[in-house]
Amino acid sequence: MISLERRKRIDRKSQWKTLYNLSPEQHAELKLRQRGVCPGCGKSLDDPDVKETVDHVHDNTQRVRGLLCNHCNLAIGHARDNPEILRALADYVEANA
Repeated sequence: MISLERRKRIDRKSQWKTLYNLSPEQHAELKLRQRGVCPGCGKSLDDPDVKETVDHVHDNTQRVRGLLCNHCNLAIGHARDNPEILRALADYVEANA
């Protein structure tokens, strides 16, 4: 019988391949290039409290940009992948800290 944790890993790997054409080897290379951390917040992607997500361009290509923690991925998504919105929000937070 397969453990629930192993089943989740298998499902995630098949999801990477189906959605993003990302092989387990390519995923490992991305993680290595990022030194195993989220480029947004710097949290370890191996931390059991961090949900790792594949960040991708939201167009027909589904091109993978990298790996993010779920919180940073949601922030980018809610900002509609718009760097100007993200910069404006950073300025807003800094000005009102």
